[in-house]
Amino acid sequence: MKQAILVVIVGLMFFSCIDDNLKEQTAEEQFEADLVVIDNFLSQNNLTAEIEPNSQLRYIITQQGLGIYPEDTDSVTVNYVGSLLLTGDIFDEKDTITFKLNSLISAWRIGLPLLKEGGSMMLYVPSLYGYVNSDIPGIPPGSNIIFDLDLIEVK
Repeated sequence: MKQAILVVIVGLMFFSCIDDNLKEQTAEEQFEADLVVIDNFLSQNNLTAEIEPNSQLRYIITQQGLGIYPEDTDSVTVNYVGSLLLTGDIFDEKDTITFKLNSLISAWRIGLPLLKEGGSMMLYVPSLYGYVNSDIPGIPPGSNIIFDLDLIEVK
């Protein structure tokens, strides 16, 4: 009996001494850490991204397009490739698919209105504007991602 109590006490002491660094980060701390990772990636790959001032989302417009800018209530037809920032693994890609812009992840709702119809862009997405900590097949929780987007049509 004394040994069982001793094991419980030692166990409690061990778990109470676990490093505070293992605690979950706040959303703000995670966002700041994600931006550092994205900025390092851009720097290491000699890429110069624009920064959307309200969200801090990083993006590169590779072709502006000549059409109209989409609004949140519009439907957008796009081609896209989504990949993990750190590994480059592609988790999704579609050609000529239409979505309601206001139903999409935050990164697309922020990024696509910066692009005119017919344009193309790269979005460098911190987890907060992507899938956060969701359990999505092919996307580990907390992942930073890249979307290569072509805005085909705005309706």
